Amino acid sequence: YAERVKHFVDLASTSSFQQLVKRVILLACQPGSIGMDRVAGLIRERMTRLTWDELLKVAECFLPGDLEYETSLLLERVKDREKAVEVLRRVDEEVVRDLTSRPTDVTEQMATELAGKLGLSKGDMFMLLRVAVTGKTATPPLFETMEVLGPDVVSGRLRFAMRKLN
Repeated sequence: YAERVKHFVDLASTSSFQQLVKRVILLACQPGSIGMDRVAGLIRERMTRLTWDELLKVAECFLPGDLEYETSLLLERVKDREKAVEVLRRVDEEVVRDLTSRPTDVTEQMATELAGKLGLSKGDMFMLLRVAVTGKTATPPLFETMEVLGPDVVSGRLRFAMRKLN
């Protein structure tokens, strides 16, 4: 770990900001776990507007493992716990499967249609998903993030969120 930190500090003085962020993510993630070029692409827009600490927090959602967040974040827009669990279960069953085998806009449309079937606004459901998938309320684009993470990670995070709510 100390060698990684030293390498990171050395990079800070020699790399462009974009390359530095990309390398930090590469160092932090398990090799080959997700497409690092895609991650860098998703956070590129925010690179110039955020402080270093804010940028690292944005990138945290791409790291492996369970996320740390307050359960109350899941209930900001969908107040009823049982409803939130139902939404997460249905998204896991109906939207996440085959996530990477279709265009992102099709996945978003599927989620929008499911929100309507469940009697939720798109914004309310997407915020619940955003928190469950990333642990945050402000992130890179939700469905692109889900695609980069892949169905196994997204499904695991939805199930983790359901356990937090039960």
